[in-house]
Amino acid sequence: MAETTTAPAAPAAGARPEPVPAGERGRLRIADRVAERIAVAAARGVDGVAVTSGGLAGRGYPRAEVVVAGDRVRARLEIAGRWPVPAARLAADVRSTVGEQLTALAGFRVDTVDVTVATIVRDDTTPGRRVQ
Repeated sequence: MAETTTAPAAPAAGARPEPVPAGERGRLRIADRVAERIAVAAARGVDGVAVTSGGLAGRGYPRAEVVVAGDRVRARLEIAGRWPVPAARLAADVRSTVGEQLTALAGFRVDTVDVTVATIVRDDTTPGRRVQ
């Protein structure tokens, strides 16, 4: 006896196909580089973070190194702070902002965000003392 198989019937014109369950739709992988860009953009948005160019010395600030493992992420950032912003408060603000943005924009569960205030720069708009 021969077996016959039939193809599923095509949906009628104008009919919507049945939705595919979420677990069978596929996967989304966000590259480490994308997560690094999210972290840098989030750090730039924090009041008190100075954006510097690398010049001859190399890369500028802020800079990030992010390790993604599945849906978990660990980030390490180096930033430049503007004088006279307190470094501890600045690092805490960057840590929370970067963690929130990695979760909101990429759906990561953030394990750690380590922030190093690598340098303090004087803002050009801050009036300096002058000896007369």
